Amino acid sequence: MSRVKAGTLQEAGRRWRRKREQEKAPSPGIAAVDRAIDILLALYRHRQPLGVTEISRELGLYKSTVHRTLATLQRRGFVQKEAASDRYVLGMKLFTLGALVKERTSLAQVAHPFMEQLARWAKETVHLGVLDPDLDAPENLIVLDKVETQQVLTVTPRIGFGSSPHCSAMGKVLLAACPPDFVEEFVRRRGLPRRTPKTITDLERLQQELSQVRQQGYAVDDQEMELGLLCLGAPVYDAQGRVVGAISVSGPVTRMEALGRETVAEKLRQTAAAISAALS
Repeated sequence: MSRVKAGTLQEAGRRWRRKREQEKAPSPGIAAVDRAIDILLALYRHRQPLGVTEISRELGLYKSTVHRTLATLQRRGFVQKEAASDRYVLGMKLFTLGALVKERTSLAQVAHPFMEQLARWAKETVHLGVLDPDLDAPENLIVLDKVETQQVLTVTPRIGFGSSPHCSAMGKVLLAACPPDFVEEFVRRRGLPRRTPKTITDLERLQQELSQVRQQGYAVDDQEMELGLLCLGAPVYDAQGRVVGAISVSGPVTRMEALGRETVAEKLRQTAAAISAALS
């Protein structure tokens, strides 16, 4: 074999190996996520503030890479920077997410048997919902669990379904438990999009509605999310008396009105109280 041909084959082999290595390597987007997670785990392991140099040395990353990643994590609330030392610690966003996961897991397990009893009584769909306080989230009201009715003409969003709280009975219950400044910021950031002609789209009117929810202990969505659908919601409390979720009964207006709003509201409040007692 000539030198030229051998050299050509060697170069081709090197190109092939480089191509294979590139194919195996994670994409830049995935690598960036990996770096962010590695930094969070490093802060978790040390349980004390770390500087850019320390993190760079431990993870084998360039300081510039660590600095950029930390800046993004800080902007999103996943890490905090100590002003006095320029070192980083885990941020409150992680606490919020962890608390939300814990609440959802235990809340759904405790609430489900009571939801089944309520659904059998009403013969309508029962939902359990929680509020995601992150105003950057795609949706703030999340359906955590549901018990469906066997009747026709009903709306049954999937578990994990998100929607706007201002036009939902569960959402109103959860917003009513929030500080007024959070509600104002929510409206400023997210707006009050109109879903039907009955949707509340004015901050002052929403505030009046939330005040009424706090007084009567339940909320009403009278065709504000879907025309023809009537929904009532009530708050669920934890052992410290904090609202951690909401349950609702929903169905076509004609069937719900036949049950009687006050009758449904009272049964709903009793169910919510039983779930709250089981959580404490």
